[in-house]
Amino acid sequence: MDDQQESSKALFREYLAELPRKCNFKLTPEVLKQIYSTIGTFMLLTEADLDPQDNNHYHVGRLTYAKRHIGHQVHKSIIQRDNAGCCDCGDPEAYANPRCDYYNGIGLSKDNHKLQPPSPEYIENFSDMLSILLDYVIDVLSQSISCLVSPVTVEEVQKLSDASSLDQSTYGTSDPNSTQYALVVYNDLMHQYRDAVQRVRFATGKVPEFAKMIVERCQIHGRAIVMISDHISLLLKRQKILTTTGLTACIRSTRDIFRETMCDGIIRWLLKLSQSTIIKGSTELRNCFSRVFMRPHHDGCANQPLPVYKNGVLLSPAQLKYVPFQNEYMPPELVWSIPDDIKKECRYEDLAFVLPREGDGSYTFSASRFQFILFYDIRLCRLSRLRLHDMLVLMLVNNLRYKMLTTAQFLDIYDDLLTLFLSFDREPECSIMPTLTTQLFTCPSSCTAILRHGDVYKMIRSVDNYLRFGATSTSVRSPFALNKDGLLVSSLRNRKWGHMFMDLNYIITRNPDLLSIVYFLQCFPKIVHMFSLLQSRPMLKREAAKHVEYEFTDYDEAHLGLRNGGFISDMLYSPLIDKMVEISFLPHQNFFNSNSKTLGMVIEEREAPIKFINISCDDGTIRRYVDFDVLSGKVSFIHPLHSTLAWIMETDQSLNSPTMMGRVMQLINDITFKQVPSAHDGDGVKGLFDIPLRTLVWMSQIKVGLWVRNGLSVRTQMNIYKYSGIRECGFMKDLFLTQVLCSYLSPEEGMSTLLRRWGLLEWSEMRYELCKYGPQHTNEMVEEFLLFMINLLTEDFHLKKRFAVETLDMVIARELIHTLCFKPLNYSKMISLIPEHICAEKRFFIIFEKFTEEIPDKNHSSTQMQELKTYKLKDKYFSLVDPFYIYYSANRREDCVKVLKERIRKKIFKEKQKRFRFRKSYYHPSMLIGVQAHIPPFQKFAVQGAFYNL
Repeated sequence: MDDQQESSKALFREYLAELPRKCNFKLTPEVLKQIYSTIGTFMLLTEADLDPQDNNHYHVGRLTYAKRHIGHQVHKSIIQRDNAGCCDCGDPEAYANPRCDYYNGIGLSKDNHKLQPPSPEYIENFSDMLSILLDYVIDVLSQSISCLVSPVTVEEVQKLSDASSLDQSTYGTSDPNSTQYALVVYNDLMHQYRDAVQRVRFATGKVPEFAKMIVERCQIHGRAIVMISDHISLLLKRQKILTTTGLTACIRSTRDIFRETMCDGIIRWLLKLSQSTIIKGSTELRNCFSRVFMRPHHDGCANQPLPVYKNGVLLSPAQLKYVPFQNEYMPPELVWSIPDDIKKECRYEDLAFVLPREGDGSYTFSASRFQFILFYDIRLCRLSRLRLHDMLVLMLVNNLRYKMLTTAQFLDIYDDLLTLFLSFDREPECSIMPTLTTQLFTCPSSCTAILRHGDVYKMIRSVDNYLRFGATSTSVRSPFALNKDGLLVSSLRNRKWGHMFMDLNYIITRNPDLLSIVYFLQCFPKIVHMFSLLQSRPMLKREAAKHVEYEFTDYDEAHLGLRNGGFISDMLYSPLIDKMVEISFLPHQNFFNSNSKTLGMVIEEREAPIKFINISCDDGTIRRYVDFDVLSGKVSFIHPLHSTLAWIMETDQSLNSPTMMGRVMQLINDITFKQVPSAHDGDGVKGLFDIPLRTLVWMSQIKVGLWVRNGLSVRTQMNIYKYSGIRECGFMKDLFLTQVLCSYLSPEEGMSTLLRRWGLLEWSEMRYELCKYGPQHTNEMVEEFLLFMINLLTEDFHLKKRFAVETLDMVIARELIHTLCFKPLNYSKMISLIPEHICAEKRFFIIFEKFTEEIPDKNHSSTQMQELKTYKLKDKYFSLVDPFYIYYSANRREDCVKVLKERIRKKIFKEKQKRFRFRKSYYHPSMLIGVQAHIPPFQKFAVQGAFYNL
């Protein structure tokens, strides 16, 4: 039996290797159909076995019969991260309290039509043939590097093509190359359809209909052959015409094209197999399918891949490399929590235990078929990538036995995959990264294992490296390798690195083990360093004389979404404050020596170091104020370090008294003394908290038109900062820190600080002619200042410690109340007035039903679509309407006041009261401000500030 099995395996390999030559390197639909039939024959599968529509099997029935899931705990969603709202009956981690009868094993009698379990011989043959198929696909893809870095000479084309031959000792037959070559165009999702048709027409000289046919095929499949010729030099000339406008194209031999198209067909067949009844009906076959992917790949290439570099990154490694991080951060566990029997049967090695073999601390390892498939994913065409991802989710991610091993192998090469995703993926929306992370990082047990294994540090380190020198690993030969604190412009413009924050957010929020959060917090110094690269970058300076010629539009905000904040301690404050003081008080040195090639590609400029001036008071005392003018200085909306400090202070449960708040303020001053010996007491707090105050003043100056010469982008940045999804970590955090600053300073010093920063000190002293804004803008800035004071004294949303769910519910409720208080709206109109990130929250509809009621429409039935229905705010919630809602514009604020006055007038009329007396309510500052209001100086400041404004 063993000899017969070995003979079948050898025959199958030989068939795969010699098929291109036998078919004269032309893959027709008939040949593809023959390939499917032959694969099925070797794997002992029939067409009936691959039929996905056979619902007689109990497993398929339990998933497809909707009536058997009535009343189950189902969350409907079209978002990929929510698993499309499926019931997940068979996943023990899907819900905390499963209600599905099929999950509990009840009600299976109707579906008890199980197939007979396959024999051990059948399983062995299935495993062997599937291994050969996957090894063949990997061997072909390992040599298809031309789609990433196209050869530019005849010699390079021939050399790459000749090197892609298969090993005769492995496949049992010779593998001669073809004499013809093909010009292939790829879809990069960056060019217009019309441009692509024009380029193809110019390159081929054919009629427009032919060019449209080629582009249509490229648009659907992701790749298309433009022309075939025996002369490589001719194809190179046509390639130059094709790529003039930036289209992606390369030249491959017809043998290589045949094989890659054949691999596309194999992936399509494997997806069909994964959806078939025979796979869904057999746990043994599903485990065998996953096990083949998890085992090491057996190389069958005659030559090692030729080394091809792009931007210092090796894109054609013979073996994958693991770069350890344990010398920088030692996690609590070096071994994945995977059963030993699974590791043994899949021959998996915990890479954290392996000693480094190379000078940079990295080492190569025997990668699995799954890891090679992930690494070569970007070399496939678009349609094959999507099919491959569906198959991996069906067979690997959804297999509970191998799900943890899938997570481990994925994270072993996470930094390499992230590099490919960020820098080389033509079709990033088809990348395997978003697909796998949304599936693997939402599993609670996987998230806990990742935190304990320390891979979150690797993820943070990868982005930190990418922002500095354009690659996720320090082993890359980058021209920016010496850049320590500068921000690479090309990395800033590539918004895809924000995907790592989504991954990190998944891991933290889905983790049920609170102790594991402590392990994550040990990575905080690395997070601080990463955020410091973005601190105050890019900056703007007001153009007072002429309009700018070029507007810098690259604006982004890095925000870390942590909600489990109950374990905050000094180990968070110290590294964060230390980095903030270093950036804010010390002169910045440009460590990166830019040459002619890298000049202007690294952002190293920051805000000027904080300086102080001494002012003598009438009582003889001397006060120190930060010396800065927003109109003439350089400012930035991006301060992730300050946002992080504000988040820590909000969530730190130990900050429950003035004494504890004073400890944090003293820590800031102590760290400032260490780095700036000449500093005075209080300089640290005044300096660090002056930066968010500058941003608030800058925002008001933009609103009144003082920055019009800087172009439209500055107003766009302001709108993103205050009104978009990052407003909670931008505008609201700056307002919160300003409130903390006012609670720290004495009332007199606090008011003077605010007036100086707003540039209204001369106005408050009635020296109007000296006011820097001039008669045109002074009154507008005074109005902005008064509105700021109202918000400062009344906006207590972030000053009271609440749980994450409670805070989210209040955010949604406030938006609904202040949107529907004007008049009833239909659902579509209401959604358009509420920020998109709030409407996307899962709890939005729960809060929506609580605060609104439907207005019946006599002309339409009650079953009409929700978008057409009209809703109004319930009367009992009008008492919560605040005309000075912080996100109201001036016009909306006036309209809100009119609405409230009209409601009062109607109420008076209905009650038939001749006289209505307004009772002035007095609110103690402690009712408005929260924890910080219990500090006596702030209470005094609040009262004095209120009367000062009046």
